[in-house]
Amino acid sequence: MSRNYDDTSFKIHGKDGNKIITEQSQNVDHAINGAKAIKDIHGGKTEFGYHAAKIPMVLLLKWGVEDCGDQLAYLQGRHHKDPELAKKLAIRLNSNEFKQFRIWDGELASSDMLKEGNKCIT
Repeated sequence: MSRNYDDTSFKIHGKDGNKIITEQSQNVDHAINGAKAIKDIHGGKTEFGYHAAKIPMVLLLKWGVEDCGDQLAYLQGRHHKDPELAKKLAIRLNSNEFKQFRIWDGELASSDMLKEGNKCIT
């Protein structure tokens, strides 16, 4: 079974005992192009602070599972309250691997993530 929603696709591959094996993919061009456009306009500096990155949904869900076992962790903003989760997100966003999603070029610290609205990710 396969479903497509906008630029995200979901596939169910089958069962393994009590587990359902799924695959999720997303075209991330919109996030990369959006980050570049925002960066070109104002470098990430806004009247409210800094816009640090534009992260695709599929990555936020994956990182939530990898970092704390809950795919909704970052979407629910838990990185604003959990220092360990904030640290993990800052490390990911500062890495070269995810540089194409960054808007503001400054180094992110985990303390930046602990204050809602301080350094924004979308």
